[in-house]
Amino acid sequence: MKCCRRPYPNLLFSLAAMLVLFQLQAQAQSPDARATLRRYVVDLQKDPKDDALREKIIKLSQQLKPPPEIPEEARQHFVKAVTLQKESKDTKGLDLALSEYRRALLVAPWWPEAYYNFSVAVEQTNHFNDALAALKLYLVSDLNATEAREAKDKIYAIEAKRDLSAQTAAAEAEAARKKEQEEIARRDEAFRRLAGTWVYHANSDLSFYYELTITGQSEFTLKWTRSCSKGGMTQVMPYEEVYRISADGLQVIGTGAGLSNLSDYHCGMPRWTSNVTGKLSGEGDMIQIVKSGPAFNWRSCDYGGNIQETRMNLERER
Repeated sequence: MKCCRRPYPNLLFSLAAMLVLFQLQAQAQSPDARATLRRYVVDLQKDPKDDALREKIIKLSQQLKPPPEIPEEARQHFVKAVTLQKESKDTKGLDLALSEYRRALLVAPWWPEAYYNFSVAVEQTNHFNDALAALKLYLVSDLNATEAREAKDKIYAIEAKRDLSAQTAAAEAEAARKKEQEEIARRDEAFRRLAGTWVYHANSDLSFYYELTITGQSEFTLKWTRSCSKGGMTQVMPYEEVYRISADGLQVIGTGAGLSNLSDYHCGMPRWTSNVTGKLSGEGDMIQIVKSGPAFNWRSCDYGGNIQETRMNLERER
């Protein structure tokens, strides 16, 4: 007696696959699947940047028959976004459009058209990675062959724009870095040339001489060496003034200090400090210094507490 033939293995596999598919569709039609979708949407609204959850929402919505409807609130935001995108004249208008698209996609995160339009708008703002992310979510949707092909080609085009933008930005950053280095080198060279003797002509009868030495990368010291009165008479000063001034470009800011060398000169002026500001000329032939500090009273031999401001325009000794 012949026994009946066993079904072909491929037929058994096909029947099993169809059974699984029917089970999945039945589950999708169940109230639990729609409740899951609602829960996913609530979770996404708490974390709008969770693209993995968005993808789960899109895939789950495709299993529902009939598919979930687009809520009126989402459609309202979408229409506003499209209008703003068309009418915008600058980035502010596009930013408003993007905000409306985001709101629409929080209410209906399974909406393919909204993802596509959002990608177009965000590409216009040169945020290429965000545009790519939106297009990839669009591709997860149930597209026909033509729509999928166009979306993939658009992804390739945006990737090219992103790479070109990154290359241009890198080249501009390198050019800016070189320009800054050249400016620093030029400034340092000009700064080093400041060393030497400088003179301050207080008036037609009196001049003060200073020796300038470079004491740091952006710091120099001025030492009051002597004074010359009218008629060529030279007098060594009884005390010295030393300024330590940090120079930032052509601007000068720092402090000054002085110390008496001869205690028997009058009452011997004690050590003093003052605030110093000023600037260097671009040609390196003038140093402007403004000192502000307490005035010394030679009669009472102390600092009277009054703030005295002294301005000096130092020129190179000729």
